[in-house]
Amino acid sequence: MAGLAFSAGASSGGWGLRPAAAAGATTTSRGSVRRVAPAALGVARRRALTPGVGGGGGIGARPSWARRAATQPALVAVARGGGAPPAGDDRGSGDDAAAAAAAAAAAAAASSPSSARRRPKAGVLGLFFVVATFAWSVLFFVPMVLMHPAILAFDRIRRRAHDAVALSWLRISLWTVGLAPRVVHPERLLSNNQPVMYVTNHASNLDVYAIAYLRRRFKYVSKSEIFRVPIIGWAMALTGNLSLKRTDRKSAMATFRGMVRLLQSGTSMVVFPEGTRSKTGRLGRFRPGAFKAARTAGVPVVPVTIQGTREVMPYDALVPLRYPPKRITLTVHPSIPTTGRSDTDVMQAAFEAIDSALPEEERTVLRPT
Repeated sequence: MAGLAFSAGASSGGWGLRPAAAAGATTTSRGSVRRVAPAALGVARRRALTPGVGGGGGIGARPSWARRAATQPALVAVARGGGAPPAGDDRGSGDDAAAAAAAAAAAAAASSPSSARRRPKAGVLGLFFVVATFAWSVLFFVPMVLMHPAILAFDRIRRRAHDAVALSWLRISLWTVGLAPRVVHPERLLSNNQPVMYVTNHASNLDVYAIAYLRRRFKYVSKSEIFRVPIIGWAMALTGNLSLKRTDRKSAMATFRGMVRLLQSGTSMVVFPEGTRSKTGRLGRFRPGAFKAARTAGVPVVPVTIQGTREVMPYDALVPLRYPPKRITLTVHPSIPTTGRSDTDVMQAAFEAIDSALPEEERTVLRPT
C-alpha cells in the first residue's frame, strides 16, 4: 500500500499532507518523491489528525483537503529535497487541493487499461508472412496426409519423409518473404545420419522457422497448444514432434522418454533449453531435460546461436513486424560429447557457447544452474 504524503509549503510553515500521483513516481511540482517506511505511516496519520498540524493556522482549522488526505490510502511521501520549507512559501490549501486533484487524475489515467502496453500491430510484412506460410502449409500438408499410411507402415518412429516435407515448408515460408537466414560455420554440423541434440537460444517464434535452415532432419519439442493450430499443428502431429504441457509433470516425463526413444532410434532433436522466449535477448536459465536425454541416449550436443529473429518478431508480436538491420544468422558451435560427462557440465558448456555468439549487449553472466 502506498504511504502518506509529506508536503512542505502550508501557510503555517509546518508539514502538511497531500496525495501524490503514484507510489512509483519520481518527481512532482513540489519536490522529489520517495516511498514511506511502514513505521512512518502511523506518525504521518497522527500528525495529520492532530489539530493545528498540517496547515491552516489554528486549532481545528485544518482545510478539508488535509482531512481527506489523512484517510486516503493511495499517498506517497513527498519532501522538498529533505530540507525545511523555504521562507515566504505561503501557498495555501487551495493550491494543494488543485495539486491533489491533478495528481489523482494522473494516477487514474496511468492505471487505466488504455495506458497499458499494446501488442504491436501487424504491417505489410506480417500479413504477407501469414498468407505465405498458410498457403504453403496447405500445399505441403496434402502430400503428408496421402503419405501417412505408408509412413506408419514402414517408418513409424522416425518418419523421415514427413520431416523432409515439413522442414521444406518452414524454409520456403521464410524464403518467400525474404527472411532466409545465413548459416555460420556449417562445416561443424554432423552427418544427417547421426543423431544429435541441437540446443539453441529462443527469443522469437520465428526461431522454429529459422532453425530449419540447418538442413538437417530433426524433431521439435513444442508446447501442446501449438498442436491445436489448424493445418500447422496437424502437420506437426503427423511428423511425430513431441508435445509438452509445461505445468504437467507426467507430460514432462513422457516428453523426456520420447526424446530418448527418438535419439536412440537415430532421429535428431531440437530443443530450446530456456523453456520459453527471452524478452530481452539475453539467455535465461537452462533446463536440464535436453542434456539429460542426450547423455542417456549417448548422443552429442550441438549448440546453435540464433541472431536477428527478435528484431523481426519480438516476444510480444504475433507475426513478423519488420526486416532486420542485418540478415538473420545461425551460428553453429563445435559439438559437445556427452559420454563420461555430467549433465551440468554439458549444460554449462552449451550455455557458454551460445552466449559467446550473441551481441555484446545481450550477453549475460547468468549461470545456467
